[in-house]
Amino acid sequence: MDSYAPADREGPTSAGRPAMKDRVQVLATAALAHRELTVVLGVAAAFAYFAVTDGSLGFPHIAAAGTYLEVAAEIGIIAAPVTLLMIAGEFDLSVGSMVGAAQIVIAYAVIQRHWSLLAAIALAAGFAAVVGATIANLIVRTGLPSFIVTLAALFVLLGAAQGFSLTTFESNHGFRNYAVYPTRVATPSLC
Repeated sequence: MDSYAPADREGPTSAGRPAMKDRVQVLATAALAHRELTVVLGVAAAFAYFAVTDGSLGFPHIAAAGTYLEVAAEIGIIAAPVTLLMIAGEFDLSVGSMVGAAQIVIAYAVIQRHWSLLAAIALAAGFAAVVGATIANLIVRTGLPSFIVTLAALFVLLGAAQGFSLTTFESNHGFRNYAVYPTRVATPSLC
C-alpha cells in the first residue's frame, strides 16, 4: 500500500484535504464569479506586467508611483460621478468642457482678482455645482434626453471658456491663442 500522495495529483491527499491544484481552481472559480474581483485581478495583472517588463526598475519604485497615481486620481475624480450616471442610464457629455471652464475660473480668480488658491477652487466648485444643477433642471423639466442637453452644455461651456480666456488674458498679459489666431504663426510656404 502506498500511503504517499503527490501534491499535484487529483483528488484528496492523505491528510484528507483537497490537492493544491483543486484549491487553486476553486479559488479562481470563486474569484471570477464576482465581477468586482475581476477588476482587481486585471489591475494586479497590469501592475505585474509593467513591473516585470520595465527594464529600469522605475515603475514599482515609490517615486515613479507618484506620476501614474496623480493621473489616476484626476481621472478617478471625474470618472466616479460619470459612472453613477451611466448606472442610472444617463450620461454627461459636458464633463470635459466643465473641467476646462473650471480651470479658467480658477485662473481668473487667482491671476486677475488675486484670490487665494483655496478660495478660487471653492469658486470653481460652486460654479460647477450651479452649471450641473442647471443642466439637471433642464433635463428634468423639459424631458429632453441627457445626450441633447449635455451636448449643448458642452458647446456653451467650451465657447464661454474660450471667449472669456481670449478677451480677459489677452488684453492684460499679451497672451494670444495661436490655435484661434494662426496668422501670427510662421508657416512654411508651399512654393
